[in-house]
Amino acid sequence: LAWLEQAAAALDAAHRHGIVHRDVKPANLLLDERGNLRVADFGIASAAGFDSLTLTGTVLGTAGYLSPEQAAGERAGPASDLYALAVVAYELLSGRRPFERESATAEAAAHVNAPVPSITELRAGLPRDVDRVFERALAKGPRARYGSAREFVSELRRALSRTAAPTAVLPTPAGRRRLVRM
Repeated sequence: LAWLEQAAAALDAAHRHGIVHRDVKPANLLLDERGNLRVADFGIASAAGFDSLTLTGTVLGTAGYLSPEQAAGERAGPASDLYALAVVAYELLSGRRPFERESATAEAAAHVNAPVPSITELRAGLPRDVDRVFERALAKGPRARYGSAREFVSELRRALSRTAAPTAVLPTPAGRRRLVRM
């Protein structure tokens, strides 16, 4: 949750300055020497007031973390970054992305068309309120999502506080996954 809060603060700050990251994913969320999270690689970011370097219909980003609007080739906005952060959070809590499929194309299509899978069915012990938080954060329409990344993480924290000790599933160097108390 601390990492998600740090990512949310960075994304909200970028959004206040008119910058949309467009490729929020674990590989772009780096830990510094003190264990603080930094959002990196704004290489495909867009800035408000500037013409986009991409044409409508062009998909930029990583399939597993694409918002439905990005997967459909529409313009990304702050809500797109929030969606991707919610995918990261879902993956931290469950060990898998919500729309994980065998191919990038199928996964991108699932972001557009598939209902949000219940995280509480994947991870026993999570309170049902967590499903409600992810349903909103991963809503197909950008306007239906939380108003900020901090709001999303705050709601997730509240929902998780209704359980004794939430855990995250983290990859180990050998590629295996391990549970870590948050």
